[in-house]
Amino acid sequence: MIGSYPITVTGTAPSPLVVKNSIITLNVYATTFNPMTLSTPANGALNVTGPYTFSWVADPNAATYDIDIATDAAFTNIVDAATGLVANSYISGAVLSSNTIYYWRVKPSNQCGSGSFSSAYSFTTSNCNSTVSTAVPVTISSSGTPTITSTINIGVTGTINDIDVVGLIGTHSWINDLTVTLKSPQNTTITLWDQICANENDFNLNFDDAAASATLPCPPTGGGTYQPQGSLAAFNGEDPLGTWTLTIVDNFNQDGGALNGWGLNICLTSISTTIPQNGIVNTITIYPNPTSNAFTLDLGNIENVENIILLDVQGKLIYENNNIINSKIKIDLNNKSEGIYILKVQHHNEVNTYKVVKQ
Repeated sequence: MIGSYPITVTGTAPSPLVVKNSIITLNVYATTFNPMTLSTPANGALNVTGPYTFSWVADPNAATYDIDIATDAAFTNIVDAATGLVANSYISGAVLSSNTIYYWRVKPSNQCGSGSFSSAYSFTTSNCNSTVSTAVPVTISSSGTPTITSTINIGVTGTINDIDVVGLIGTHSWINDLTVTLKSPQNTTITLWDQICANENDFNLNFDDAAASATLPCPPTGGGTYQPQGSLAAFNGEDPLGTWTLTIVDNFNQDGGALNGWGLNICLTSISTTIPQNGIVNTITIYPNPTSNAFTLDLGNIENVENIILLDVQGKLIYENNNIINSKIKIDLNNKSEGIYILKVQHHNEVNTYKVVKQ
């Protein structure tokens, strides 16, 4: 029977009498594996945000696991992979594009050989992603009037429609000394706060244009969310790709501290409902919509569509097609409940999202 078995090995010396025990583990494996069961992200999951954590049901016959993450169901374009994983989970360090369908699969192995890859699960990344700075802590010297900076490198591209500053945490023995600004890769700069309060200490807060109040407490601690002095909307319309810089200016001598953490939550605009190809914008059509039973997805003259999925509003996978041969595809909703469905069409690394209504 497969499993791990402890074995006690005893050694005895007769004169003088010495007895020593040592426990060793015998691992028994089989050459065959049960099908792998994937857990999270669930198949067809929507709005999955990073850091991207993958988990699956552990196989007692497996010593290690391999994982592949790809942009296509055939796994011809693998964007991240790992081998020899001991745990039944994996956190991907890859930069995944927002609002994009990805596929993942897992394979078990042991000393006797390897099993087959699991059936693939798909998930769609969110338009919003949070990134924390690794360029911390940064000391704010108590000598002179120092200016310190910390950066975040954003690896996704698109058009910003909302941005928040999160987890801005640090120490300083006289908060009124400080001016804090944020600069985008396009060099747009806004002021988060400028010499607020008085001789209070430290800071721990978030910034969001949609926050209820623009009045910061003194000291600005407690982890609350407030409107910044400048508007974060100044970044809307820009591409987030590149280096973002947080700058703290200590305007007076003597008091000091440190920047201990900060991050950005960036939301991008949804992908357009048209797909540019060879300089021509081709429009996808869906008819009838609303529908009472079935609808037709007309791709027009768009080529190389990689995947089509239909989900209900809870994110449950209703339909998937990754072998698109015809430009017109009929999708049957005859046995499905009335309501709203989400249709996603993937072309290269772009995902177009549509609403389909069944009446």
